[in-house]
Amino acid sequence: GPHTYFTLVEQTPDGKRNQLNVNLWGGEMTKMRPILMKSGLDLVNGVKVRIYGNLDFYAAFGKLSMIMRGIDPRFTLGEIALQRDELVGKLKLSGAYERNRLLDIALVPLRVGVVTSGSSAAWADFKNQISSSELGFQLTLLDVVVQGDQAVGAVTRAIETLGQRDDLDVIVVIRGGGSKSELSTFDDEKIALAIANSPLPVLTGIGHEIDTSVADEVAFERHKTPTACAVSLIDRVRDFIEETEGTWDAVARLATQQLGDANKNLNNLTREISIHTRTAVDRAGE
Repeated sequence: GPHTYFTLVEQTPDGKRNQLNVNLWGGEMTKMRPILMKSGLDLVNGVKVRIYGNLDFYAAFGKLSMIMRGIDPRFTLGEIALQRDELVGKLKLSGAYERNRLLDIALVPLRVGVVTSGSSAAWADFKNQISSSELGFQLTLLDVVVQGDQAVGAVTRAIETLGQRDDLDVIVVIRGGGSKSELSTFDDEKIALAIANSPLPVLTGIGHEIDTSVADEVAFERHKTPTACAVSLIDRVRDFIEETEGTWDAVARLATQQLGDANKNLNNLTREISIHTRTAVDRAGE
């Protein structure tokens, strides 16, 4: 397979950036791929790694690089978990952790702002589920990238933009499955704070069965998949309709019963009046 070239960057406490070029040959990558897949990892920008290999000095350019031979996935997974735990602790301390969950959700949340990639299966699944309900939902999509360098900024801005509108009831943040490193977008503090501080309830449907992202933890309601997220909104509206129809039925039953009772009373009264009148007329005749 093709070779991969990347740069290892170490941030030193005094703000310096030490860099080392790394060469990962195609053959080595083929050997490593099953290990990465098993742990759900991807070599993407910004991921902390511990790798193994040997240094290579290319005299012609006076260039030092590293030939990568292996990776320790547990180190990266441990780092991701550690960063998540730190952020959750910080959010709890500041009171942001509970903020969105304490909001009231509209009784009939039909006006839904959606943050996701417009070309994704997540959006297609969500939209199909909503339209098959045949209820009067209005969807407003903000089409964003959900992975890569731009994702955190794009998702954060989208949540903030939708939160400022006064024609929405709820915001939904969804994406399909992905590797642990891709999904770590949703462990970012900026997205977590955008959700926590949103004036509208935020529902998440970020497709990972096992893991919970920080975005999920601070959301008003979290769901395993985009479809499950849609189902929860549909259920809310259906519950309202059923409750309303039940109330109408009760009103109609009570009204019918009271009209029946009044009718009976009126008939009795009419009968009594007619008897009294006859008696009075007869007496007057005498």
